[in-house]
Amino acid sequence: MKTRSLGLAAAAALAFLGAASPSSASVNLISNGSFEFGVNDAGLGGFQTIPGSGASINSWLVGGSVDWINGYWQAQSGTHSVDLNGTSIGSLQQTITTVAGQAYTLTFYVSGNPDNVPNPGTGNPTMSVSAGGTQMDLGYTIFKPGNSLASMNWDLRTLNFTATGTSTLISFGSTTPEGNCCYGIALDNVAVSAVPELSTWAMMLLGFAGIGFLAYRKSQKMKLVSA
Repeated sequence: MKTRSLGLAAAAALAFLGAASPSSASVNLISNGSFEFGVNDAGLGGFQTIPGSGASINSWLVGGSVDWINGYWQAQSGTHSVDLNGTSIGSLQQTITTVAGQAYTLTFYVSGNPDNVPNPGTGNPTMSVSAGGTQMDLGYTIFKPGNSLASMNWDLRTLNFTATGTSTLISFGSTTPEGNCCYGIALDNVAVSAVPELSTWAMMLLGFAGIGFLAYRKSQKMKLVSA
């Protein structure tokens, strides 16, 4: 019975650890990261070019020209995504609240406009992403996976950065040549979360070890009372 009680206590502590760990309870600091909400939506199966259509995407500042997609092709999350090339190259920006010196992870999914698959001579779509003072240039090879409207082959990308102030600008900008016009890199499911420090993990582990020990002591006490 002693081994069983200790095992149950340890299991309870581990279960609580899993439920309350920073990784599982991380908060996405990006608002409207999947571009589901905005003004003058095209309706399922269509898209709106911004600017020029009267549409706007909540929480995001649009530069240049982008296409706000709603089910025209397969989204990575929900029904919406963005093509960073509208009638010309475009960009998306959002400022988030951060803590100076805190490490963060920016994740997002990229693909490529499948309408450009029959035109390999125009090249693959490219973009630049930045978070504070950290920048990354990347591309997407649209022709090898054979993208289609029904299968976008979304690719997860990650950028780690450390905040230098109480706010940080997150920016995505197309670097696809102007000659591609409307065939840019596609973006969806943007998220930023804080990276827990090692000291935080150590304190949590010690705390949960204490919970397990107290649960074990309580079970032993109950045995003595019932004996």
